[in-house]
Amino acid sequence: MILFQPRPFCNLVLAGNVEQQLTPYLHSLLIKHTLDAMATATLTSKGQITIPVEVRTRLRLKPGHVLEFDETAPFLKARRVIDEADARAVLGSAKEALAGKSVEEWLEWLRGPVELPPDAAGGR
Repeated sequence: MILFQPRPFCNLVLAGNVEQQLTPYLHSLLIKHTLDAMATATLTSKGQITIPVEVRTRLRLKPGHVLEFDETAPFLKARRVIDEADARAVLGSAKEALAGKSVEEWLEWLRGPVELPPDAAGGR
């Protein structure tokens, strides 16, 4: 799905009055970050646009992918159409490799070991 939303730029946890006091500041930073990170495209006379390479890369869009547009959305909203047969073909493909493993073990197997910062590991 293509939604031009801001990327998270910090992991900040606040509590009580501090959060209320910083909310307007964080909101202004978020708006600035959104404007700085926004990609643009120009509509041609034939109604065509070129999706910027940063967006194509981030969303893993390749030549030949079909996009479906939501005409009811109040903004440009599109999602890649997934071939149901291709999606179903991979279901259960890792069943034997992941049999008997916990969710944490599955995640580690899928994306590799993750090192947490010292303060994050102690907060659990």
